[in-house]
Amino acid sequence: MDRSSTRRLITVRNFDFSYKKNGQILYDISFDVNSGESWAIIGKNGSGKTTLLRSIGKFIRIPSGKIILDGKDINLYSNRERALYLSYVPQASGRENVYFTVKDYVLLSRYPYKRLFSNPDENDIIVKDALDLTDISSLSSRFMNTLSGGELQRVYIAGAVAQRSRIMLLDEPVSFLDPLHQELIYKALKRIHQSYQTTMITITHDINAALNRYSHILALKDGRVVFAGDVKRFLTCCPDILSDIYSLTYDKVYMDANGRNVLFPEIGYDE
Repeated sequence: MDRSSTRRLITVRNFDFSYKKNGQILYDISFDVNSGESWAIIGKNGSGKTTLLRSIGKFIRIPSGKIILDGKDINLYSNRERALYLSYVPQASGRENVYFTVKDYVLLSRYPYKRLFSNPDENDIIVKDALDLTDISSLSSRFMNTLSGGELQRVYIAGAVAQRSRIMLLDEPVSFLDPLHQELIYKALKRIHQSYQTTMITITHDINAALNRYSHILALKDGRVVFAGDVKRFLTCCPDILSDIYSLTYDKVYMDANGRNVLFPEIGYDE
């Protein structure tokens, strides 16, 4: 797959989603993602972020509308073909530890490739690169059930790297992690993006991370798109758009000492 030129990788058009028990979750979702872009999906809890991300990966059915992957309806891909395009890193919490070593687990991510067992040297090199990029080479012989939450999260990301897909979908990859492990995750994702030009779509509740670590933002409110575009354009809508999304007043955009944009909810005090 040629990653050297920008091209449309994902097209979502008029996408709706409903659960039988919970009713409609997403309404008429439309946006486009080009190769090499990094998207942050933001919005309140219950706005449909995870449902949308899992729909893009076709981990749940697609009842209405179109999701086009590299010019082809995603429903027309086999599981193996789709795995060559898409890798998925779920939320860190609530996952059972598995009794593999770190290296063996990452090697399993090579399953979309027919030569998995016929050419171990190539797979070993790719696994080594994945471990190096996520800075967990020292953990390669450890069993998964002995790792901390931050270490485990980087292992799951390393597995996605070893899959060598063009698109990485991440559902709150730094939730429940301390600031050090959050930064380690962000640095690993930056190295992956720079090394492979991987297109990334990440759900986050960290507004300032969305503004400073991603190129594009998709904002959802009550299951509908209220913004889809580059961060610079999003900033011109701040803080009003954040107040609308979160039903909470935000202060104006400030620049920190490193030139990064920082926004905070307005703090109110009872009289």
